[in-house]
Amino acid sequence: MHFSDVKEMFDHYNINRRTNPQYLGSGTYGTVKTVIDRSGRQYAHKVYNRPFCYDTIREITTYLYLHKINKGHLVPKFYGYVFTTAYACILIEVGQCICDVPFTYNIVHGLIRTMLEFNSLGLIHRDLKPLNIIITNDNKVVFIDLG
Repeated sequence: MHFSDVKEMFDHYNINRRTNPQYLGSGTYGTVKTVIDRSGRQYAHKVYNRPFCYDTIREITTYLYLHKINKGHLVPKFYGYVFTTAYACILIEVGQCICDVPFTYNIVHGLIRTMLEFNSLGLIHRDLKPLNIIITNDNKVVFIDLG
């Protein structure tokens, strides 16, 4: 879902803008923080520092494409995005980083299954590492940071 600005997106999901977001990490193209709605549900809010960069546009359009073709199970749940001339950001599901979870058969199996299905769509994750793999609340292995 596209929003015109962050205020509209946060209001739509009842996210409290007054609480301090928890820093999750940053990379070449942006910073990710946890934001919380009024019911206590957590979201990952990624703000891109270069909105017109090819990698920013590719990541947002890849999320949109995967959800449009009903392959959203390969990536975290995508709630929405803002794209303006000044900045771009996305709101996605928060998961647990795979580097914090013991490797079990189910996790490895989920990782291989996700990677094979991702590649069968002709998509290549160019930065696959433990920090870019999360386990969702329903124990699915998904890829993040598609840039």
